[in-house]
Amino acid sequence: MAGMEKVTRLIIERNPSDKGRRSTVSDGVPPRTAAEVRQWQRFVLNRNRSTLFVFAGAPRPQVKDDFRGFLFKECKRAGKGTCRSLDWWKVRRQNRSSAAMRLFLDSAFCLQPKGDSYTRRSMFDCMLVGAVPVVFWRHSAYGQYEWYLPGSGEGREGEWSVFIDSREVKNGTVSVKEVLEGIGEKRAREMRERVVEMIPRLLYAAADEGLGEGMQDAFDVAVKGVLRRFRGAVVPAA
Repeated sequence: MAGMEKVTRLIIERNPSDKGRRSTVSDGVPPRTAAEVRQWQRFVLNRNRSTLFVFAGAPRPQVKDDFRGFLFKECKRAGKGTCRSLDWWKVRRQNRSSAAMRLFLDSAFCLQPKGDSYTRRSMFDCMLVGAVPVVFWRHSAYGQYEWYLPGSGEGREGEWSVFIDSREVKNGTVSVKEVLEGIGEKRAREMRERVVEMIPRLLYAAADEGLGEGMQDAFDVAVKGVLRRFRGAVVPAA
């Protein structure tokens, strides 16, 4: 049907060839007011980050050259003072979310490889607590969520994330630890500030009327993005 070609779909993630619009996935207890969000932003921004980077995931030994296995090894080589990891299989399912959030709260960076699809929910979980995501496939974040995150093609990805090519990690030409140590405290702080600034648009308000005070949550961003699309306007990056 020709009419269906103009339907706008809001989806969690898309195939690179799909033109559907993505909306974010957030977890945990949603805030009710803008004041609660600002309080949370201050808390995570000033949190003492005792670990350089962390990785939470489930190893898949049955998968040949599973990239998660490479990241667990990278973390082990870096040492406990630099990296901490969380093996999902060793944590009870109902406790995984809280365990991961505690891990992310204490870290400056969080490693985000592909999951069952390009983007893991964990990427948004770590950003909601102020950790800077490290991605290994460009499609995991860049070009996926233009309404929520500064997109690719503008050179703004480095404001809020770190990209390390998965192939270079696999062949040993790049060390995750060395890349992240090379960023420096000042730049890492600037990146965290940018991540924390974006927190409201990555979560869903608990109150039906939204967060209030002009603060937009993920639902507001999605609705306004759809309306702009209907008007034929170019959708700007966050």
